[in-house]
Amino acid sequence: MTLHRANFAGATFDQCPFAATFGGVTSVAFSPLGDDASFGNGQTLATSDTAGGIQLWQMADGQQLKLFKGHNSWVWQVAFSPVHPMLACGGQDHQVRRWDLHLDECLRVLTEHRGIVTAVAFSPDGRTLYSGGADKLINVWDMEAGRCTATWTGHQSWVWSLQYDPASAVLVSAGQDETIRHWSTATGACLKIQQSDRPYKGMRFDGAFGLTDAQRPPSMPWGPRIAANSRRDYLLLG
Repeated sequence: MTLHRANFAGATFDQCPFAATFGGVTSVAFSPLGDDASFGNGQTLATSDTAGGIQLWQMADGQQLKLFKGHNSWVWQVAFSPVHPMLACGGQDHQVRRWDLHLDECLRVLTEHRGIVTAVAFSPDGRTLYSGGADKLINVWDMEAGRCTATWTGHQSWVWSLQYDPASAVLVSAGQDETIRHWSTATGACLKIQQSDRPYKGMRFDGAFGLTDAQRPPSMPWGPRIAANSRRDYLLLG
């Protein structure tokens, strides 16, 4: 097939394969199980991408069903509402967007974040959305009113992931600060902080040398840094 000197005047590309994104895929989410066939009934996959698009795919045959465009840059994560024909997504443009899957349009643009929005998660009843991102914050949104009702602070760096536990009504967040935080969705209090072991914490390497690259500790924000000199010995930098 050749497109050289092709005349596309008056052409419509809505159903054309070339309307599909050529960007990297940043997240995936399955539609929830339910009786609403238009909602996907667990057979629809949503993807987000670096071209600013959100696509819906039919799992049975891999056909693209819909393409939503609104963000002007990367869409970091997409999530289905558990009970409503609705999608939410967070973007590089600091926005959270709510999409209606029946109307095929963006109903709300939420703009409280002061940085890239990297994570979104719904409550089980679909009435509340949680979002997090580069501003270290977790925002709590009333989806019906379209307003931010609370902001939770605690992470010292980017919030990368959010997950709601319906059994305990706890929201769990994961951050660049190497912590996993458990939040009460009733009060907004941080109930618990988990952190992986740091085997090099508190250790000093004054005078150490002869370490291979595999043996050398990673760059550590909590203590001395190690660097290689021209003899590939390792010196304390401070």
